[in-house]
Amino acid sequence: MASGRIHVASLDRNVYALDPETGEAHWRFETDNAVIAAPAVTDDAAYVASNDGRVYALDVT
Repeated sequence: MASGRIHVASLDRNVYALDPETGEAHWRFETDNAVIAAPAVTDDAAYVASNDGRVYALDVT
């Protein structure tokens, strides 16, 4: 968890930042293929490996 959000990956090609109390999506990022591994999250970034062959660094601040 970073910036008060839970960051999750999904088979629907998206990474979500969820409010831990309501479950509402604060933001989402779409990749070009499924994301099957959990993101690695630091204080300011979420690193996501997608089945599209890319690794994304997402700003979570």
